[in-house]
Amino acid sequence: MRTPVLVLLVLFLLGVAQAAWYAPQLPVRPATDFAGDGAASGWSDKDDLLTMQIVLLAVMAWLFPLIGWSLRRIPVKYISLPHPEYWLAPSRLASTLASLARSLAWLGCGTTLFMLWSFQLTILANFAEPPRMATAAMWSGLAAYLAFSTGWTLRLILSYQRLPRRG
Repeated sequence: MRTPVLVLLVLFLLGVAQAAWYAPQLPVRPATDFAGDGAASGWSDKDDLLTMQIVLLAVMAWLFPLIGWSLRRIPVKYISLPHPEYWLAPSRLASTLASLARSLAWLGCGTTLFMLWSFQLTILANFAEPPRMATAAMWSGLAAYLAFSTGWTLRLILSYQRLPRRG
């Protein structure tokens, strides 16, 4: 599980660097909410925006690994997987839970990356006059995230749906 947790740490640090880099360049009251056409429809204090960015990234960077870690602490009867008699058997339980935790950490990486993308677009929108979100870029980012999460979900389901061949 080290690799996805290290990726999460790097993404979090990129978010901190992003906030530090753009902080002096942002207006005192940047646009933080945008209508469907990209027009700014809400503003916030710059410090509030950057603080919220760091807090949300920190929560995301640790939420998914924490959920994976907590799987080892809950009773097995509360874990729902296809073929639980196989995947949650005592001889396989540790490796199954480690695999689930690693998979959740990768989902956290994708989620954190999408958040970084959203923050970047919000910041860049504030350099336009008047502030305007690049809606095509936001929709593209959302589509990529939804494709990633759909693929993640299918991979997770299919990996536990099939039992290894015996022989």
